[in-house]
This record gives sequence, structure tokens and C-alpha cells, in this order.
Amino acid sequence: MPSTFIKTFDTPAYKGTITIPLGLYINGEFVDPVEGGTIDVVNPATGKVVTSIAAGTKADIDIAAQAAKKAYKTSWGLKVPGAQRGKLMSKLAVLMEEHIAEFAALDALANGKAYNTAYGRDNKGAIAVMQYYAGWADKINGKTIEGQIIPWNVPRQAISEHPLIEKVAFTGSTLTGRKIMEAAAKSNLKPVTLELGGKSPNIIFDDADLEQAVKWAIHEHIRQVLGPSSQSRHARSRLAILFHPTTYQGPQVSKTQFERIMGYITSGKNDGATVHLGGKQIGQEGYFIEPTIFTECQPDMKIVREEIFGPVACVMKFETEDEVVEQANDTSYGLAASVFTKDIDRAIRVAHALEAGTCMDKLLRANQTEISMPFGGFKQSGNWS
Repeated sequence: MPSTFIKTFDTPAYKGTITIPLGLYINGEFVDPVEGGTIDVVNPATGKVVTSIAAGTKADIDIAAQAAKKAYKTSWGLKVPGAQRGKLMSKLAVLMEEHIAEFAALDALANGKAYNTAYGRDNKGAIAVMQYYAGWADKINGKTIEGQIIPWNVPRQAISEHPLIEKVAFTGSTLTGRKIMEAAAKSNLKPVTLELGGKSPNIIFDDADLEQAVKWAIHEHIRQVLGPSSQSRHARSRLAILFHPTTYQGPQVSKTQFERIMGYITSGKNDGATVHLGGKQIGQEGYFIEPTIFTECQPDMKIVREEIFGPVACVMKFETEDEVVEQANDTSYGLAASVFTKDIDRAIRVAHALEAGTCMDKLLRANQTEISMPFGGFKQSGNWS
């Protein structure tokens, strides 16, 4: 019988007690893993172990795949038409909404996500996705909806290689994506959808609304004005209090990722970039890093070429539209991009020229995507859509 995790929260943003099973969820119930292993869950804000959860292995994947195959042939599959599936997805969305505060609290505790962000962006977004696709469930258009291996989930290889699993979708690093694609090809040639790394440029033209643009990036023409404004904005972010109503940025998810980001910061300094803001660990406990801005960056620097996946921005100068488009596309990735300008013609022109799966033109809106819009990437950012 799987053990249970019980946690009582008494914070400004959330108060309550959460009870959650720690086993593997297979065939409609929580079970112990075949080999009995566990994975420690570490609170990134403190670096201390919160609890331990069940660790799945290839043996558990076999059981889960067999259970899914049996369900598809008996209680699911053609026995559950699209209209009924839509109702079930809608019901799931309702249940997620009822427990949204608990999910957000768990995200903050186990992943270092600021509670308000987990609540208002991640979990509300997940609910909206369920509601949207519930409406599509009874529409016959030849498309299907698949499950996904989330980042840092295991056992990735066992899932990719399993002959009964007919589709894999993965979000994570380019390195792991290659391994998943290789394993899928060597097994049953299952189709693979990959959302991988990115190095997403934010292009700010000199006619942009600086108060809006300062939240995201820096441009040469506004460089002197932006410095103090950016510092003031970062100072208002309460980094160390995940459950404070105004907290925006939390700690890095793990010690490994913390050390990786600090390594990039060291690399930037060694390569000659200037630390305009931040660049240090915050406190001695947990995996907090100051929001960091590098100036005097050059195209060949490691911090410019590689995905850092942390609170580090690299500022590069540009003079012309053609020049900045060339700089933005000079990357092995093509995940996303943003364009800040009040000129709608330029916004559309530059967006079309950028090799990015998603391009947000920042005329008035913040960094938001629309669920109903196509979603994709270029180059080594994956083959998703």
C-alpha cells in the first residue's frame, strides 16, 4: 500500500491541508512500484527533502501499458464516443478548478514556482486546455490527442522503447529529445512529438513603450534610460517568499540546475560580458539566483549561443532591422521570439522573418499565447505542432 503525504500550509496566499498518495497511478489506482524504489522530492527554496515518491521502472511501464491496452479494447476505445470523452474532459476540468489552490501549493513546494504564477498561469492554463479540447472531442477531423512525458519524468527510455506505446510527446532538453527519437525509431517506429530547447530573442525597437518593454529586454537606443528602471522593477520582486502575493520569481528547480546556471554566469564574466545587474546567489539556503543582466555581449559567447534556462538576460546592440533579424536567427534553436514596436507593419514584417515557432508582437499585450492557435518550433527546438 503506497504511503501518503500530508502537508499543512499556513501562508499569506494559501491556507489548508493537502493529502496525496505517493504511489504510481496505474489502472485507476495508486500502487507501489514493482522494484520498490523512491525518488526524493526536494523543496528548492530550502534544499531540504520534503518527502519521497515512488520510482517507476521498466517493469511498471509494462504493467501500465498492458492495462492501457486492455482498457482500450474493453472499456475505452470505440466504446466511448467523442461526445462522451468531451464530457469526461469537461468533468476533469471542473475537478481541477475545484482543487486549483492545492495544485498551486504543491507546485510551489516541490518545484519552487511562485504560488501566484502556479495558480494564475500554469494551473489555470491547464484547465483552459482541458476545456478547449473537450469541445473538440466530438469533432471528426482525423486528429488525435495524446499524452506526454513531462520534463524530468522517468523512466523516459522505457516509455520510448515500449512496443505497446504508439505515440510519445516530450518536453525537455534537445539532448534527451534526440535519445527519445532514437529509441522510438529502434523499437516500433512510434511517432514522436518534441518540444525542446530554445534561445528566444526579445527585439525592442526604439519606438516601443519602454515601461512595457523593460519587463523583458534591453535595446541599445534605450540602454542608459533602462538601467535604473530595470533595477527598480527587479527590486520589487519578492524572490524568497514563494507564497507572498507579489512574488514573481522563485528558486531554480534543483541543485543541478542552480549550479548549471551559475556556471553560465561565470562563463559570461570570463568571456568579457559585463554584469549589469545580479549575478550572485541569494542567501545561503535554497537555489535562489539574482535576476541577472549581461551587457557588452558578443554573438560567439556561450551565454549568447546556449540555452541557460534561468534568470539571465543577454543584451546585444543593433542598428538596423536587417541586422537584428540576422542576429536573432543565428541560433540552432527556433522556439519563440518577441518583437516590441508601435509600428504594426514592422511588427508583422519582422515576425515573419524570424525563424521561431511562436512570435509575440508586443504592441499592447503581455507575454501571452492563445490556446486555439497552432504551436510549433523550428530547427533543434523540436518537431511539434
